[in-house]
Amino acid sequence: MCINPHHHTAAANLLVPITTATINTQRVNLCPLKFFFVRSSSRSVADYNIVLQSLCRAGETARALEIFRGEMARDGVAPTIVTYNTIINGLCKSNELGAGMELFEELVKRGHHPDVVTYNTLIDSLCKAGDLEEARRLHGGMSSRGCVPNVVTYSVLINGLCKVGRIDEARELIQEMTRKSCDVLPNIITYNSFLDGLCKQSMTAEACELMRSLRDGSLRVSPDTVTFSTLIDGLCKCGQTDEACNDDMIAGGYVPNVVTYNALVNGLCKADKMERAHAMIESMVDKGVTPDVITYSVLVDAFCKASRVDEALELLHGMASRGCTPNVVTFNSIIDGLCKSDRSGEAFQIALQVYNRMLVPDKVTFNILIAGACKAGNFEQASALFEEMVAKNMQPDVMTFGALIDGLCKAGQVEAARDILDLMGNLGVPPNVVTYNVLVHGLCKSGRIEEPCEFLEEMVSSGCVPESMTYGSLVYALCRASRTDDALQLVSKLKSFGWDPDTVTYNILVDGLWKSGKTEQAITVLEEMVGKGHQPDSFTFAACFGGLHRSGNLAGTMELLRVVLAKGMLPDATTCSSILD
Repeated sequence: MCINPHHHTAAANLLVPITTATINTQRVNLCPLKFFFVRSSSRSVADYNIVLQSLCRAGETARALEIFRGEMARDGVAPTIVTYNTIINGLCKSNELGAGMELFEELVKRGHHPDVVTYNTLIDSLCKAGDLEEARRLHGGMSSRGCVPNVVTYSVLINGLCKVGRIDEARELIQEMTRKSCDVLPNIITYNSFLDGLCKQSMTAEACELMRSLRDGSLRVSPDTVTFSTLIDGLCKCGQTDEACNDDMIAGGYVPNVVTYNALVNGLCKADKMERAHAMIESMVDKGVTPDVITYSVLVDAFCKASRVDEALELLHGMASRGCTPNVVTFNSIIDGLCKSDRSGEAFQIALQVYNRMLVPDKVTFNILIAGACKAGNFEQASALFEEMVAKNMQPDVMTFGALIDGLCKAGQVEAARDILDLMGNLGVPPNVVTYNVLVHGLCKSGRIEEPCEFLEEMVSSGCVPESMTYGSLVYALCRASRTDDALQLVSKLKSFGWDPDTVTYNILVDGLWKSGKTEQAITVLEEMVGKGHQPDSFTFAACFGGLHRSGNLAGTMELLRVVLAKGMLPDATTCSSILD
């Protein structure tokens, strides 16, 4: 059989990328494609749709558009709405939403009528991209083009609105659905999205009411596992663990799954109800639900954070007896707990288990071990870990460098800490406010007060906003060095950056000024403190009592004592001693 050379070339050009994509993705059946090329002289729109769908599924959207605008046009094959939908869907899934919207405008201009699939695809993508206004505009324009939104249209839009906290609009859409025909009544997916939105906005009372309506049948939709799990998770995250654990929650034939139990365990742990969370494992087993690695990891992490590392280790050993294998996250929690409990030797033994189990330590593992080594003063080991981390092609981050800087500063090796800061800059890792806080505190503690002042300028210029802890360390260092005038100038300069001193900073200033005998300035700062809405505390009054006592101002001391007692505050033993003396 003679094949037209033109068609043969076109088919060959088309076949290569399709075949490659098909083999690579293993998602496309080659039989229809072979049939398509055999009948290349009479390609139909259905044939083209199959090819375009195959390309789009393989992520070859550029080639799909090329065929759509090239071969189809040359063959005189007019695209249908299915053709447009296929390419628009492919573009959206390839994160080419802009191109998808352009194709939508094109199909409208050419006189095609977008159907509900077209709208649903674009509305879903717009919601995921956070463009809710354009999604709402498309939804609003459907009826003018003779297209009726279906339950998917509404559910996608409601889900998008709920994810950004626009609950009132989502509620209005549900009410709009119920006012229309039964064809667009909300389904359980719609209600699950709305329930999730309510929980994320801490509107648990309305969420519970919605659950009651679903369970009593008044909404003609029954809750599913996702519904129960979502509500239980939401209640736990809002601290309402008693309500989440209520037996009524699982009545009516609902069987919780491991996801539901994990939400309960996590919520109980965060509420410091450790024993109850631990007991949940036995409850799971009794109900035929097997705890998974997430269940154990949540518990292990909670025990470690509560400094109950031995109990966490017992859980780790107990996992194996239930056939559950710990992962790197589980081990990281144990290693972190041991390091923070000054048991770095045991932490490194656990780290060896990670290697022995053929698990790959991640960046978190190395950061924890480096911090543990620094805390133990073993900087040689910390340096070796750092080098190993780099050798494994793991880019050190701000947490890695922060651990090194913190350890060096606490060990009095401030110069080495400064070198680490310079290394961060060379490697393109910007310091965060915690890094600067640690270094400023370390420099101030070592008496190097001028250098932190340079950091403040550097922080502001780099967009890293200093916080009260940063300033407080520096103000304290200046006052301790009897440089109260410099401290006042610094605070004045910081105010020009928009910073408002907190109670701690005011207390440091007041105390420093009283001790320097600058009574009038101390009173001025105290008045400013009160004027800014900061309530004097026991430290403030102690500083004032000390200053008045040293100046021999007995009348002022007694008047201040009267004010303190009127506020219901009792001077501590040191303050009383200074008054009596």
